[in-house]
Amino acid sequence: LPGGTTTVAVRAVGFDAARHAMDLRTGPNANTLSVTLSRSVTTLAAVSILETADVVLSRVGFMERSRAGSGRYLDADDIAKAPGVTPAQLIGRFPGTLFKSAGRGSRLFMTDTRGGQCPPTVWVDGQRLEATAEAEVDGVIDIDFWTDPTRIAGIEVYTRANEAPLQYGGTNKSACGVVVIWHRTRPAPRQP
Repeated sequence: LPGGTTTVAVRAVGFDAARHAMDLRTGPNANTLSVTLSRSVTTLAAVSILETADVVLSRVGFMERSRAGSGRYLDADDIAKAPGVTPAQLIGRFPGTLFKSAGRGSRLFMTDTRGGQCPPTVWVDGQRLEATAEAEVDGVIDIDFWTDPTRIAGIEVYTRANEAPLQYGGTNKSACGVVVIWHRTRPAPRQP
């Protein structure tokens, strides 16, 4: 290179590029330039990734079970057609189910094989719910406490436990039914 002032550009993947002016000398003395590059930091905008209801329902086997037809099924489209209606009220519309409002919550019952009423076993996102002081009414799980209708991907209702898939109590000798609810995304645990 001929002597004189020039600009040296230095680039490396993962680092910010740098440009430096340098006086090049001719002759036996070497030209040296020491460059320290800064690590490049790429900041991305916040991204929320939500599975669509169809992806969730397909992943958990809802679609396959609904085609088999052993229970009753509601998907996100069915739920959207009933704005302002709680999940317990929706489920209570099916034959063999009964919705009761209890002032501070809702109760859902199913008709047992002897014609009596009993509370169903309830599963939300693959977890069996147990009655707690905050989430039950008179010893019955308040389904509406555990679910947000705007996030529900699907609901499965089996009016007899022996109609339900094995993983949700299908071998249960109880005469009562099973309700399985799936959300688009898993909800944060509620604090007592």
